[in-house]
Amino acid sequence: MPPAAPRRLPQRCSRRLLACGAAVALLAASALASGAIKVELTGIDGDEEKNVEAFLSIYRERESEGLQESRVRRLHELAPQQIEEALAPFGRYRVAVQGELTPGADGHWVARYQIDPGPQIPIGAVDVRITGAGSAEPNPPQVALKTGEPFTHAAYETAKTKLKGFARERGYLDARFERSGVEIDLEAYRADIELDLATGPRFYFGEISFEQEIFDPAFLRKFVDVSPGEPFSDNALLGLQSALINTDYFSQVEVHPRAGDAVDQRVPVNVSLTPNKPNRYRVGLGYGTDTGVRGTFDWTRRYIGTQGHSAGVELMLSPAIQRLDGFYRIPLENPRKEFAQFRATAERYDTDARKGTLASLRAEHNTFFERWQQILAVDLDYEVPQTISRASTTTSSRMRPGPGRCWTTRSSPAGACGRTSRSRAPMRACCRARASCRATRA
Repeated sequence: MPPAAPRRLPQRCSRRLLACGAAVALLAASALASGAIKVELTGIDGDEEKNVEAFLSIYRERESEGLQESRVRRLHELAPQQIEEALAPFGRYRVAVQGELTPGADGHWVARYQIDPGPQIPIGAVDVRITGAGSAEPNPPQVALKTGEPFTHAAYETAKTKLKGFARERGYLDARFERSGVEIDLEAYRADIELDLATGPRFYFGEISFEQEIFDPAFLRKFVDVSPGEPFSDNALLGLQSALINTDYFSQVEVHPRAGDAVDQRVPVNVSLTPNKPNRYRVGLGYGTDTGVRGTFDWTRRYIGTQGHSAGVELMLSPAIQRLDGFYRIPLENPRKEFAQFRATAERYDTDARKGTLASLRAEHNTFFERWQQILAVDLDYEVPQTISRASTTTSSRMRPGPGRCWTTRSSPAGACGRTSRSRAPMRACCRARASCRATRA
């Protein structure tokens, strides 16, 4: 019997098998590159390591899905140059990198980089000059750029910022660098620095105006501690901004120095004020060992009239103590630093140790210094205590008038020196060169 002829597969089935085989081969080839990349850096740490990680493309894409082998190898080729660029801001210009890219046992890539950052390049010649009208200003800033010390770009930028800030604070708003730069000599391995600041003319304060509709402009001008014709100063504007936001009259204070409208180097300043809501209400619930459970209600009228007066009432109720406290505050000639205040208190107490009623009046003159607060006060207290015994309760009365004077630190808590002024919320402020300043209550 003749042997059977070999059976041939249909052409369509053969093509399908070839396609499946090619797909399996392609998947096997790309499986190694489809996972994450593990990047290992040795030889550096701290800020230098963080900066290298930020520069390295292979580190940023290490968890990307679907990375092909060609892409992984290209990222690995770019790594040495990117590491050198990342270490240059730290004065590292002799960086040596040994890189290795290998497939890991789990099917992922492992990229290892042994980095020798080399020595920081030292500062060579330093040429820092201030020219123009501001060259004769006393106490110019000392920049931290000295021959022989290690060079970093951060120190160089800090020096530029310090010089520019010095000129602006003295009123030289057009100050600019005629020349500024760093020349890196890789053969001599030194960094030569040149900074030439031209101050230009000095500017002065012009008229300071307020945009608002509630307060007397003459009252607001009491917060301004500079006069037209005085040298322009950003710090003076920040102080004005801080003083106004701390009054609690305003929810937002924007200061706009209009240098573009200056005439004869006099800069007009516009202050835009957004008033706070006139009334503030607060309700609280708490517990104290002397009062037990207590509830409080607080009402404050932030401003009354056009001269910045304010008032408030606080009611505290508990089984042991009931107290009603009110105040009326009047800003004085320098509202930044002094105000008068009148307080009245009515209290009824019934605790294990004492029982009775108390009424008090208090007049205060508060003055703020740099770190101290002075309170001159006159108190008038009228108390009707009751002596509690097993047999009976005895009632008596006494009046205690008396003046007082007290000093306390500005950081002392309210109540550390009699009844001090209410604490205020923190303030955030910013002031940028030739830009508006804005502060809001936190």
